[in-house]
Amino acid sequence: MKIVFDARMFGHSFGIGVYTRELISRLPIQGRDHQFTFLVRPADETYIREHIVKGAKNVRLVPTKISHYSWAEQLVLPLLLMRLNAQVVHFPNFNVPIFYNGDFVVTVHDMVHHKIFGHRRDSWYKHLAYRWVMKRALFGSRAVIAVSKFSKQEILQFYPDMPARKIYTVAEGVGPEFNREELPGEIYTLREKYGIKQPYILFVGVWEVKKNLPFLATVFEKLAARHSDLQLVLAGKEDPWHPEVREQVEAAAGKYKDRLIAPGFVENEDMPALFRQAEVYVNASPNEGFGLPGVEAQACGTPVAVADTDVFREVYGQAAHYFNFREVDYATKVIDGLLLNHSKRMDLKFLGFEQAKLYSWEDTVDKTLQIYEAL
Repeated sequence: MKIVFDARMFGHSFGIGVYTRELISRLPIQGRDHQFTFLVRPADETYIREHIVKGAKNVRLVPTKISHYSWAEQLVLPLLLMRLNAQVVHFPNFNVPIFYNGDFVVTVHDMVHHKIFGHRRDSWYKHLAYRWVMKRALFGSRAVIAVSKFSKQEILQFYPDMPARKIYTVAEGVGPEFNREELPGEIYTLREKYGIKQPYILFVGVWEVKKNLPFLATVFEKLAARHSDLQLVLAGKEDPWHPEVREQVEAAAGKYKDRLIAPGFVENEDMPALFRQAEVYVNASPNEGFGLPGVEAQACGTPVAVADTDVFREVYGQAAHYFNFREVDYATKVIDGLLLNHSKRMDLKFLGFEQAKLYSWEDTVDKTLQIYEAL
């Protein structure tokens, strides 16, 4: 079978970039009977060739300068895809060219833009364009991959005419590098490279509005008053469309803003150590489609405390502590309870480690290949 995968969103640390990276590294191995073409950015081509596909004989890389969410994506990409003559194309995000009429699979990670209007600089035109592209991606696809049962339910909530039988729930995975095996000197590496000192609580993700980071900083302000050396590490890129998020976070942390650590991009090889050395991994976001960093934290033996949402309950099960993402005092109590109680932390470490075993990228890829083959 000739399969094209749109790998232009390939990345190292977060979100769709990780999803893309993990799939294209495993598809040629687990789908050895198929021929794959990966569309890649020119800047990524050499790295992907040398470190991801590693000389696999059933892979061809096609570099393209067509950027995401552009006119070229809508008008030029369909022509490129037609020339490649694939039996199926897999788009790892909703941005499918509306004029592409070939068979395709699309992965939908969440429906947050249906609930939050979007970036501050967005116009109604852009918001309507998003809706149009999303609807075309869903209804024009041969199959839709939702990363959680919750995401599938949200798709059907916003698009009740969507045939439920086309939507397949395929969870994300966790790689073997996320484990409890501490490396010698890793805390010193975190200190030297990123200015991180123990003890710290950790959030991993882009500084998007949906992440509810000012709320988390407000909780930290209360925790910092009780724990004299506690840091809050917010690992991830700032959203250039929302520079006000940093201002809000710093204001919420009050006089303890000097204990906010924002390392920005954290190298992939340092992520397991970052999770392992944290006292607690926290996420106050009410708008997620899966919540992969929390699973990675669990795999590393780090206690997890998150917003009490349906998707987090689905993914983390009984192996996390939950708080209301609108109630600062209650969230403070939940996280502080973990910081003060070694026995609770150890219980969550064990439960989380077992919960993380439910997720593997090999399983994700197997199920994805089954979807391709059923078309």
